[in-house]
Amino acid sequence: EILFTDEGWDQLWAAIPDRQLTFTAPVLRVEAGRFFWSSETYNKRILAIYKQPELILVLRLPTDADEVTRHRGSQMNGHRSFLVAESIIDPKTSKIRLSQLTHPTSLPLKTDRAKGVQNFRKR
Repeated sequence: EILFTDEGWDQLWAAIPDRQLTFTAPVLRVEAGRFFWSSETYNKRILAIYKQPELILVLRLPTDADEVTRHRGSQMNGHRSFLVAESIIDPKTSKIRLSQLTHPTSLPLKTDRAKGVQNFRKR
């Protein structure tokens, strides 16, 4: 069961009768270090993509049973059977960031072999 930290999302999620999960995968989420000398950390998360409703969720395990109790309002056994929605993304409003290696300006020009490479990249 998915727990939402916002009560509004909790009510909206409960009102959707037919949820269609299309894809799930374990992922690592990068978090920047708190100070300039500390390195970033990689946290295990679960990526869930739903077709109905059209949402992308980044889920995590609850930190402890108290977190489940706070969101559910009552004591629950087996807090590991719950997942907490850390991020909720609407794919219609999100942008995909492309790597600079796949951008059209990073593709090499076709060159004449006799002349060699004069203009290595499109600019």
